[in-house]
Amino acid sequence: MVKALPAGALRNSFLQKCRDFLSEEELAAHSQDLCDLFESSLADDDFYWIERAECLHLVNANSFAKYLVKSASEDSDYPPFESEECTIPWDRYVPVIKEELLSLLPKVKATIESVFEEWGIPLRPPLALRLAGEGLPVPFIF
Repeated sequence: MVKALPAGALRNSFLQKCRDFLSEEELAAHSQDLCDLFESSLADDDFYWIERAECLHLVNANSFAKYLVKSASEDSDYPPFESEECTIPWDRYVPVIKEELLSLLPKVKATIESVFEEWGIPLRPPLALRLAGEGLPVPFIF
């Protein structure tokens, strides 16, 4: 029925009401719809439905970054992602998150970065990789 409805508020409302009753296979089949719903709302309830591998590879990285920055600025003690079943592909999101942070005032940026650190968002490579030289500027060769 979700596919039969035109994109928009009615379709999103229907999906929000029926997603609790969908099987894992049906959720996988509606991954793009769940991503579209999250991208249009950036709401907590919709975020939890995209915490699945198929959605994390489809969702717009900019929307994901905006949501995380918004959540971190609300001074929540709990990270928005608690699902241990799904590994978040941080290599896809970290560059966009860093871009989003650049638009903030320095004090706000520092606060949000500290929240991200508490949440385990790897804005910098782990120490072992940094010691091995990852993340260093690329030398300019004439």
